[in-house]
Amino acid sequence: MEDHKAKYKFTSASDHAYNLKCCIQFGCFEGQYFEFAGVDTQGVLEVLSWLELSADISDVEISPRYSNSVQWCSGAYEYEKLHKSHYKKFAFKISRLVFVWSAFEQLCETIGIDSIVPGNEGPGVKVGKFLQQKDITVHPSFIEMWRHLSDLYLKHEDFGKKKIKIYPFAESWDVASLINLARDVRNKAAHGGSSLRSPEDYSFGGELPSKCYLCFIDAAVRAVLLTMQMLLSTFLSKKVGEYYCSYSGEGRALDMSQYLNTLHLAQTEHPDIMHW
Repeated sequence: MEDHKAKYKFTSASDHAYNLKCCIQFGCFEGQYFEFAGVDTQGVLEVLSWLELSADISDVEISPRYSNSVQWCSGAYEYEKLHKSHYKKFAFKISRLVFVWSAFEQLCETIGIDSIVPGNEGPGVKVGKFLQQKDITVHPSFIEMWRHLSDLYLKHEDFGKKKIKIYPFAESWDVASLINLARDVRNKAAHGGSSLRSPEDYSFGGELPSKCYLCFIDAAVRAVLLTMQMLLSTFLSKKVGEYYCSYSGEGRALDMSQYLNTLHLAQTEHPDIMHW
């Protein structure tokens, strides 16, 4: 987990998205672990497609329309290189956040969140309310990621206490906290409503340094993926099954609940379902 001294070591964001994709794919089509009411196969496939994009994207290219670099001094040229590199990272991380959020919204539609939680709110709010009604036990790493995200949230001038309805989710842990903080980050990032500071602008006026803002977006990606894991856990069947291990050629017992709760951790030995 970038720029964060964590007790628990997370996989990369790409591996996190990939592991979740494999879990959903195996659980829906091979092991039938998830009990959705009237499973929408096409909807599940679209969730998988968005997660695949989230896992596979590794960079973006930006092409300046013109350049006066020939006329610049060496200092100005180096600054422009840093500026372009910074914007490339921003475009990449925003793109991944949008892909992950699309996977989340498609999952909400697939499970029928609008019929489960009536009202005019968006899927993020509805999922938060739904999770609060469930008895969910999460791995401590979920709460650690919330602490990381909420700390960044409260420091940024565009968020924090200015968002009265969201602010409480940054103050105390709740199963709805991750998605409510993430949806605010996503909404502002996707619609140009948050401040992206230049690389050299460090924390003037209480703002986040640009590098921290990129970590902020990464933390929002994690929050959405972890919320999807919590949401899926509420639809797990009580089935105890096994998977075919391609390494040993034998069947092995699979605790899908445990896997779903820890698939984001690097130090956890994950079941060999990645070929599905």
